[in-house]
Amino acid sequence: MKRLWITGCWIAWIGLAIGSSVNAGLADDKMDYSGKYSLEEQNHKSRKQADSTLEVVQNEDRVKIIKVEPRKTTISDCPLSSSDRAYRNLADKCRAQLKGRNLIVESVVNTFREPTHSPLRVHTKERWELSADNKTLTIKSDTDFMDCSLGDSNCSLGSGASRTTKYKRVESP
Repeated sequence: MKRLWITGCWIAWIGLAIGSSVNAGLADDKMDYSGKYSLEEQNHKSRKQADSTLEVVQNEDRVKIIKVEPRKTTISDCPLSSSDRAYRNLADKCRAQLKGRNLIVESVVNTFREPTHSPLRVHTKERWELSADNKTLTIKSDTDFMDCSLGDSNCSLGSGASRTTKYKRVESP
């Protein structure tokens, strides 16, 4: 009887050890988008746009995105949050969240329609996805204009614009 109890304890201990290692493996399975990417040829019409790059530095609590285009460099430093509540409150200019294999980057930028008008807030939500081999980054973007009402002639840019952009990884961290 004592032998059966000891065998049962060993089986339970082995089961706990295996279960813990599986859970630890799942926690470590977070996607890391860090690296340097170049715009794929099919996404641009001119040779100058071929020089567009995207550099991403990701750590536990932030995602820094440096987008270099001809005549323009944009740097976004987004807090990386797992909390939906913090994610939905866009007090900052941008927020990022890992959802499965996707990185969701949401930002609000002020732009001016005309010098005499108040700023127009442009809201962009991007869904980033790496290919299985981690060599292709696909970014699906949805943009809307927060301060436009339906039929507003000052918002001639429209609302609800979507696009997909693909980048090839040229450098890993």
